[in-house]
Amino acid sequence: MKIITKGTKLKIDQTISDYIDEKIGSLKNYFKNTDTETIKALVEIEKTTDHHRKGDLFRCEINFDIPGKLLRAESTKEDIFIAINDAKDKLQKEIVGYKKK
Repeated sequence: MKIITKGTKLKIDQTISDYIDEKIGSLKNYFKNTDTETIKALVEIEKTTDHHRKGDLFRCEINFDIPGKLLRAESTKEDIFIAINDAKDKLQKEIVGYKKK
């Protein structure tokens, strides 16, 4: 599985990159009978302050491209790691729903 990480208004350091690889990489377990080399995850992390009075907000968007289907999840939280976890959990639910079909 290929994971592509992009930072918008934010520099992605090694800690964040490793965290994303760990969390998003665990989703490949749902595709044991599929060639995982054909799966691509595009993860965008954005630092935003729109409509928020105190502190920063972090938006995590994950586009999970599997052959024949694109699954998407997004989360905006005050902590970057919580945003990544929340988006991963939403994507995991999308994958489970897709696998049931």
